Amino acid sequence: MRKNFILLIAVLFIILLLLVVSSIITIGDKIASISILGAYLFYLIFVVFLIVFVAVPTYKTLRSPTMPNFNSEDEDMQKAHKAVRTVLRNCDLDEKERIEMEAELNALGGKDVLQKFWKGRTKKIDKIIRKNAVSVFTLSAISQKGSIDMLICIITNFTMINKLVKTTGFRPTYLQLAKIYFRVLGASFVAMTVDDLLDEIDLNGIVGGLGLGAIAIKSFADGAINAYLTIRIGYVTKEYIRLGEDFNAQEARARARKAAGMSIKPLILDLKDTVISLWNKSGNNAIPADDYPE
Repeated sequence: MRKNFILLIAVLFIILLLLVVSSIITIGDKIASISILGAYLFYLIFVVFLIVFVAVPTYKTLRSPTMPNFNSEDEDMQKAHKAVRTVLRNCDLDEKERIEMEAELNALGGKDVLQKFWKGRTKKIDKIIRKNAVSVFTLSAISQKGSIDMLICIITNFTMINKLVKTTGFRPTYLQLAKIYFRVLGASFVAMTVDDLLDEIDLNGIVGGLGLGAIAIKSFADGAINAYLTIRIGYVTKEYIRLGEDFNAQEARARARKAAGMSIKPLILDLKDTVISLWNKSGNNAIPADDYPE
């Protein structure tokens, strides 16, 4: 069964790779119309970026362990102790955290240390998810191109998933990863489709009387939709990592939806300055920063 999951993930990677290559060729052709040398340089830089920041971290993600499924007390103690050792080995802990965890492992036991570790990592995980959502919002709002939005969505979400695994020391199961990558694939299609759909709508006639530029509205819509999809993917990944093999899919998705909904307000606060900046760059009809509601 594991081989089937690996095969499924491999197929998903091939599809995503084809999407990435297609988008890169589109961008490269436009650069080539200005400079052939510039196009080759762009291809080289992007390939290096993809290998260093996406391919290698994703390979490490696939090789990471899953959170153990606890059953009996004796087995739980062994699994929890091993899980803490996994955190110490794989997780990006600072020296102080590492020393404290080593001491607590000897004093408290693995399960207590693991629970304390997860509780301490929650805010950091949430921050990673919101930071990547802000990046998706900003970059897709600026790009104004469906193929670029798709590329941004794929790369940012893969980067986020890899960071969450590195931050916790564990990965979702192969089946869960396959589902998450399906979500990334779907989100990338949505990013491309929404941008192309908005290009077909005459927004000037709709929003002209509101004092808002059509470009600003299109940018905000692009960014907001892509950012929310990124949040959903982030919190689904968080739940899968936390639960490991011992999970209820419906419950995990429900918790992820609730967490994503609760994160909208802090995300809006994170995006406030970005939105004001985009509106101010859209032209004379932009809303001044002083008039933006607190």
